Amino acid sequence: MAPGPKTGPALFLGLELATDQLHASIVDESLELVGVECVDFDTELPEYQTQGGIFTTPGDAYTTPVDMWVKALGA
Repeated sequence: MAPGPKTGPALFLGLELATDQLHASIVDESLELVGVECVDFDTELPEYQTQGGIFTTPGDAYTTPVDMWVKALGA
């Protein structure tokens, strides 16, 4: 069965994926800020062992684990 019509004001989600964090903001139709969440990769996802969101591999190659970004979306 299909869900019924949604009531209430429209909300809009903005995502900023930076090197060191994922930042999400929700605004309403008037562009008033409704909510903000931030995931700092170094502190909240320490299993990736990043510094400033960057992982240094042998040979000084700098990478950012894509699966870290995906996990941040679910945090």
